[in-house]
Amino acid sequence: MQRHLALAVVLVLLAIPTAARSDEKFTVRLVNKDGTVRHDKAGRLELKVELRVTLDRELQLKPKDLRLAFLDADLRQLEGVTVAIPEEWETKKFKNGENKDTLSILQPASFGKGEFQVGRSYYLAVIIDDQIRFAKFKVAK
Repeated sequence: MQRHLALAVVLVLLAIPTAARSDEKFTVRLVNKDGTVRHDKAGRLELKVELRVTLDRELQLKPKDLRLAFLDADLRQLEGVTVAIPEEWETKKFKNGENKDTLSILQPASFGKGEFQVGRSYYLAVIIDDQIRFAKFKVAK
């Protein structure tokens, strides 16, 4: 039994992606004032998210390395929502050391089977290289 447990621990340690090393950090912070997102004149929501990435090597993103998703307050993915990643972020390059950049997302307030409701809280999930971080926001008028 002990031999099987030790083998399982080794397999889990080997399965950790290289980007998840302890000396590398990835954080997300909503820049919108008071964590509130408002509708613009075209009826879209604009989220501004600051990404901080600290690396011990240079990282060149490839398409689909960066993924975004909207979740409700219960952390369920919203059905019918497609999040468009700005083109310049699809192949963004992070240098060795600390990187800080702001990602702006314009999202229609209405989607497939619903809409972002005023007064409710939601989360933006930011996924880079299979690491996930959340930014909570509230929709205001």
